[in-house]
Amino acid sequence: MLTTRMAVALALVGMACSGADDKGAGDGDEQSADGASGADGTDGTDGTDTSDDGGGDGGSNSPPTAATVALSPIVPTTNDDLTVVILAEGADPEGAPVSYRYVWFQDGVVRGDLTESVLPASETAKGQIWLVSVVASDGTVDGGVATAEVQIANAPPSAPAVEISPAEPSERSALVCSLLSESSDDDGDEVDYTFTWEVDRAPFATTATTTHRGDTIEAGSASVGEWVCSVVADDGESTSEVGEARVDVIASICGEGTVTHTSSGIEFVTICAGTFDMGCTPGQSSCASDESPVRTTTLTRDYYLSQTEITQAQFESVLGYNPADHSRCGGTCPAENFTWNQGAAFANAVSAAEGLDPCYSCTGVGTTVTCTAPASPYECTGYRYPSEAEWEGAARCGDDTLYVGGNTLHTLGWYSWNSGGETHPVAEQLPNLCGLYDMTGNVTEYMGDWYVSNAYLGGPATDPLGAASGTERSLRGGAYYNSPTDSRLSARSRQIPTYPWMTTGMRLARSKP
Repeated sequence: MLTTRMAVALALVGMACSGADDKGAGDGDEQSADGASGADGTDGTDGTDTSDDGGGDGGSNSPPTAATVALSPIVPTTNDDLTVVILAEGADPEGAPVSYRYVWFQDGVVRGDLTESVLPASETAKGQIWLVSVVASDGTVDGGVATAEVQIANAPPSAPAVEISPAEPSERSALVCSLLSESSDDDGDEVDYTFTWEVDRAPFATTATTTHRGDTIEAGSASVGEWVCSVVADDGESTSEVGEARVDVIASICGEGTVTHTSSGIEFVTICAGTFDMGCTPGQSSCASDESPVRTTTLTRDYYLSQTEITQAQFESVLGYNPADHSRCGGTCPAENFTWNQGAAFANAVSAAEGLDPCYSCTGVGTTVTCTAPASPYECTGYRYPSEAEWEGAARCGDDTLYVGGNTLHTLGWYSWNSGGETHPVAEQLPNLCGLYDMTGNVTEYMGDWYVSNAYLGGPATDPLGAASGTERSLRGGAYYNSPTDSRLSARSRQIPTYPWMTTGMRLARSKP
């Protein structure tokens, strides 16, 4: 501060001295000229008057007084222009109009390139001291000088943009608060974030300041009400304005026959995330070895599952051909006799029709198509095969019955004793509690998992995926030719993915956004 003011004083003293010298020389010349005229006798009285006028006009001009000034804003940041504010004008004794000259100093060093009353924000940086001297002038002589000084303060980060997903959560959903865009900091400081949650205006959970991009309320922890996620950015010196997102959590409607429609005319039932026992539970009998031990399984995402098996009409409308061996059954009968790869291509085509990213990477067309499953199917936004866990969770729908939907097979599915050796139109038998048809008969259904006989070993599982590789894909659900034992809810089978069979079809799944 002392250095800056000393520099200003020296600069202004120099200006003042220069002005006095120039003015003195001019006055002397004028008086000499006037005196000579009087001596010549041309007009002695006029000569005296001219001398008096010369002394009044040239020597008595008084400089204007200094203005009273300030800089705005009082506490600027690198986002702010510095503007000179004239609080009180300088006054000129002779009444001449007063103008101002601006001299800017950055950390005590004059900036000759800056001469306006406004200093652009682009010139400043955090921590700099800026002083402006405002020199009053009547147009002939400089007068008083006023100064104002500020230090550039830290610029706070911008408010972060935030979203909560899913956009329409139920009480069983996990709530994820994440940054749509990170905060900007004009000083280039590193920014950390603090996430806080409220439900119906009451605090729910607060995390410590972190550098992560999101925060999560675990599935099953979000009660019904208005949830607010607030995020503040901190650069270590100051905080941003609050970024905020809101969602209304509603009572769960999963598993209650809720149906959604796709552009391909496929109806889906919403299935809730949750935990259930998978395999040879007490409600089962005559279990095979690959159904044990019972495994506690948790699915963390709500998901959609097609209400019926994909029909021949739906398959043909999407891919343009009907592979069914039982084509005489008609368009409302399940599609079958296609490979796992062809079914994956069908799922991709349904995704594309709705503008969703495909889940499978496929090459080739028709019967020659080859597809690779996603590494994280639960994260995929498009349509796909269900996992065995999703299929069984939906089949059980919170109950432990021998078959899907109950203990009386004859009214639930088409199997060897009632099918007549043929497939039948979908949804002619009774649905289960979730509103799903034909999961216990008609055709078996491809799963997304590779089949392994010991899949349930290893204890409880969350969002299980099955084996990382294999030679056969898992199948679930009974078929029209199966015995009652093979039609049980927990029964498992498998099939080579490149091998079509007239008893195997599919059902589509999709993780709920």
